[in-house]
Amino acid sequence: RKYRTPQACTRAGRGGSNVVDAASCQGLLAPERTMLGAGQLAWLRAGLASSRGRWNLIAQHSIMAQVDRRPGPGRDAWTDSWDGYPAERRALLEHMAARKTANPVVLGGDVHMFFVNDLKADFDDAKAPVLATEFVGTSISSQASAQEAVNRLLPDNPQVRSPPASTVAIPAWNLRRKNCRWICAPWKPCNAAMPTARHLRASWWKTAGQARNAPDAKRDA
Repeated sequence: RKYRTPQACTRAGRGGSNVVDAASCQGLLAPERTMLGAGQLAWLRAGLASSRGRWNLIAQHSIMAQVDRRPGPGRDAWTDSWDGYPAERRALLEHMAARKTANPVVLGGDVHMFFVNDLKADFDDAKAPVLATEFVGTSISSQASAQEAVNRLLPDNPQVRSPPASTVAIPAWNLRRKNCRWICAPWKPCNAAMPTARHLRASWWKTAGQARNAPDAKRDA
């Protein structure tokens, strides 16, 4: 994170991340805003361009997909994630498409929730092609948002899908779907992704409730 441009539209008297009105936050769309920094971005682009692997996994710290965090009209963006750096996100995904990067999969975190997302250069275009798949894991012990609060965002995020079975196994040729497959706000989870020649299998585990009330781990999402 130390190479990135500071977050846009910080609150008065403090720095750091914020949830902002995406339409009125001046500078949010500026093409020079960078999450990775010039050196890291050049290294990543070169690696993707030269890769001959069947799978191309990109491990990074936050959620890359666009997420509307405001129920109702308009869109709120969390500036700590890639929603705070949309121009660089779009350029990176377009680079993958232009170079025909094989089966790109982004691994993210830092949002205290599970996500399974499809990544597009233009998230506001329902017909835009899906260019990569994203699996977002959550923290080991940090508190998550209530599932009810997450559910209130679903009408404004039609790309979000209800949680499927406990383990997701998706053929390589069938990875690309809607923007967000599903979202879940769990307690005390962990996750793992295992690629093979034909599949990438992702599994999540979480407890049934808060750790002090539910010490027995349960495979659930």
